[in-house]
Amino acid sequence: LNFEVEVVDVREGTPQEIEHGHVHAGGEDH
Repeated sequence: LNFEVEVVDVREGTPQEIEHGHVHAGGEDH
């Protein structure tokens, strides 16, 4: 598989995301 993507926005991670090492999408923590 090949994908062509364009990054359109980057945000800082929340302290909890940084601590856990991954993103928490939609306000959920897991």
